[in-house]
Amino acid sequence: MVRIKLDVILTPFNAILLFKDLIDEKKLRRAFRAAKGSDGKVEVFNFKSILKTYGLDPDDKLVAEVLEELGDDALDDEALCLFFEKLESKFHKDMKLRRTFNLIDKDNDGYLDHYEIKQIFIKLHEYISDGNIEKIMFEADTDKDGRVNYNEFRHCDALKKVAAKLL
Repeated sequence: MVRIKLDVILTPFNAILLFKDLIDEKKLRRAFRAAKGSDGKVEVFNFKSILKTYGLDPDDKLVAEVLEELGDDALDDEALCLFFEKLESKFHKDMKLRRTFNLIDKDNDGYLDHYEIKQIFIKLHEYISDGNIEKIMFEADTDKDGRVNYNEFRHCDALKKVAAKLL
């Protein structure tokens, strides 16, 4: 089993996505094969149970997306690979967004303030009024504490769009 050091806060979402690095994938595949029915497939309930034994709680929405794409109620080897790929893809997007947030968060306090958001636009040579920055902050700052944390940042389309230009 491989352990890795994380440079981000471990959320339940990230914990699910780090399974490849934290869990022996061979053991997971063996458990998957053992749970296969006579048709060569694993029922979703059993699949989720397998992941839960490894301390993972897969997102029902993600499992539903995989099943919808495959048009089936059970997971075969192809679906298992697709499931892993989707998780990995979401993980990489989340890590890229986290790195961008950390780049913008100049004082490393875990929050973006008016000044830090304005600096994004200055760096991109895009003019934005203080009023428009306030509008963006109002939209993003869902807990109304006057600053934007990472979770708020990743749910704000306006900030994600601007942040994408930094990369």
